[in-house]
Formats: sequence, structure tokens, C-alpha cells
Amino acid sequence: MGSAPHPAVATASDSPVAPAAAPIPVRVAVSEAGAKRLGELRVLRLLDIELDERTRLDPRPTGPLGEDSIRVWIDVPSPQRAVVEVQRTDRPLSVRRLAIGSFPADIAARVVAIATSELVGLQARPRPVAPPPPPALAPATPPAAHLASGLTAGAGLQALWLPESEPGLVVGPELGVAHRVGPLGQALYARWLASPATGRALRWFEVGVGSDLRLALSSPRWRLRLGAKAGAAALWAPEASTEDGTRGAAYDWTVRAAGVAGVDLRLDRRSWVALAIEPGAALRTVELRDERGAPWQVGGFGLGVSLALGVDHPPER
Repeated sequence: MGSAPHPAVATASDSPVAPAAAPIPVRVAVSEAGAKRLGELRVLRLLDIELDERTRLDPRPTGPLGEDSIRVWIDVPSPQRAVVEVQRTDRPLSVRRLAIGSFPADIAARVVAIATSELVGLQARPRPVAPPPPPALAPATPPAAHLASGLTAGAGLQALWLPESEPGLVVGPELGVAHRVGPLGQALYARWLASPATGRALRWFEVGVGSDLRLALSSPRWRLRLGAKAGAAALWAPEASTEDGTRGAAYDWTVRAAGVAGVDLRLDRRSWVALAIEPGAALRTVELRDERGAPWQVGGFGLGVSLALGVDHPPER
């Protein structure tokens, strides 16, 4: 006695089978000259044998225009030549010209049927799947704020404290321009400083150069600046005289060098507020006398503090 299959064992008939795609209908029309030279029924019978499972020969030469079908036109414009035209809906036309002058009718019909089946097979191929478009390139990432290159123009207020001099404080505006490549910058600056004191008033006009290094901080809105400056200063004490007592000659000069340490705060895409301190010294001490003849001097250690607004001008891309 045969035993029933175990319920847990799946048979081949239990596995799902994907439905096969319906064959594409092929509708053939043969010209009067083609039917006379080749035999229309003979060509259709031979073509039906040559077609594969992707297509089927439709007995009707015409059908609905919107249907996905393959249309065939066979013509014999001369006894020596046959022309086969094959086109699938919404696809380019395929044409084959065949030399059949030396063939009898049955051989010529077979040649035409084979050539037609080849063209039909080409039209029946699935449309090639277009490769996916390449991933869109990510937009170019702008350089970090502390690495942006270009020109920077700035204007601000400078205060210079000179504890070993009289007067001990001079304050005034400062202008500067810097050229930056990556984190490094080279700058030119000019400042006009004046003391608020009377009697021992001082005017200080300084022009110099500087270099700095910008470093990123944890927030992209902030950056750190470290650098150095050196400049020549023209001094004018309007109410003083020189050491030899000559009045009206209270003009002199000095050289100042200083380090720079500061932080910049980004206001928008191009603007910054910069706060910096500049510890340094006037390397040449100037000896003066006030209007009563009492000596006083300008020089020695000096601590500068500046607050400025800077605007970046990146180069053209």
C-alpha cells in the first residue's frame, strides 16, 4: 500500500510559479508581388515555425493601434530582391533586404521567414533598463571660516596703555587690510592715537605690518587669532619741548613691536567682530619736557586693546 505524503513535506506542485508573460502578437502583411513570388501561406507557415515562445503569429494582419504588437510587411519589389520591414509599437523600424533572385520559391520563402523571425526576435527583446542616474554631486563645501582665503578689510578702536610713560593712555581709530591664504594672513595697518590728558598731551600716528594665524574653535562662529605686529610711530607732543629745551620741536619717533592674541565672532557670512590684546613695547624711548621744564618720557612696555569690525572679500571663483 502506498503511503500519503507527510503534511510537512512540500511537493513540487506546491511551489508557486510566476506567470509567464503573454506572447506578443505578430501580424504579417504580404504584398501582392510577395505573395506571387513566395506564396503567402508558405511564408506564414514557415514564420510560425521559426518564432519562439516570446511571440505568436496572429492570423489577422491588422489589429488595435494601442495594442503592443509587432507588425511585419513583406514585399518583393523585383524577382531578385525581397524587403522585410518589422516594427513593434513605439520602437524604431527594422528593415532587411534579401537577395533571392537565384532561389526557387520554396527556398526564397524559407530565407524570408528566417530573416523575418530574426527581426521579430530583436523587436521582442525587453527594453533595456536604463542605468540609474549617477548620484548627484554634493555641493562644494565652502572652506571653514578660519581657512577662507581672500582680502579682509577692518576698522575699529585701539587703546594703548603705557604704564612707564606720560601720558599713560592714548586712544584712537585704526584701519587695516589683510591678505589671507588659508589660516595665514599678512596685514597692513595704520592708527591715529591721542591722549585725553592736557599739559602732557601726546599724538601717536603708527603705520606697520603684521602676520597672524587663525585657528578654529569648537563653534564655527568663533575663531582664535595669534600673531605679531611691528610698526613705526611718529610722535607729536604739542605742549612739550625736547630734552635740550628747544620749544616747538616736540616731534619724534619710536618703533613698537607687539604680539597679538584675539578672538573673532562671525556676524554673518562675511562680517566679523574682532577683539584682541597686543602686549608689546616701544623699542625707542623718547625724552621730553613739559611746559614747566619737568622731564617726562614716552616708551617702554605698552598693552594695546582693540575692538574692530572686519569684512571678508573672498577671491573670484
